[in-house]
Amino acid sequence: MAGLVRVSQKAISRAVNMVLPGHPEVAGAYLFGSALEECRPDSDVDLGLVLFPEVKEPPGYGFISLEARIEGELPRLAGHRFDVNVLRPNDVIFSFKVISTGQMIYAADVEVVTDFVEAVARRYADIGYRYRRALEEALES
Repeated sequence: MAGLVRVSQKAISRAVNMVLPGHPEVAGAYLFGSALEECRPDSDVDLGLVLFPEVKEPPGYGFISLEARIEGELPRLAGHRFDVNVLRPNDVIFSFKVISTGQMIYAADVEVVTDFVEAVARRYADIGYRYRRALEEALES
């Protein structure tokens, strides 16, 4: 398809690995979405963060402040801005999609990231079938 571009994954990884060590609450990060392949020139670079389990979500707007701070510190790469999302173990569907289709590009603590992946995968195994079934039924209606 004409007009698609590729964002350098090496440049993405380099930028992420320069910024995230300054955020001790982040245990790991996954690159996911369109930046893994060819994408539109206006696409963003999706980054999912795995936090240390002792980091609790603030009331109100949750992790939006952390996400915005990190987005502000990450550079635009060839015009592509970062879109940062904290992965939550209770948001099983989204978190599973990120860890199963994405690529880990930062790990401050591999064991914490592995524990997160295991917990999400276990919960997805419990509810994934019901979710897919409900989605199929909704699309048929």
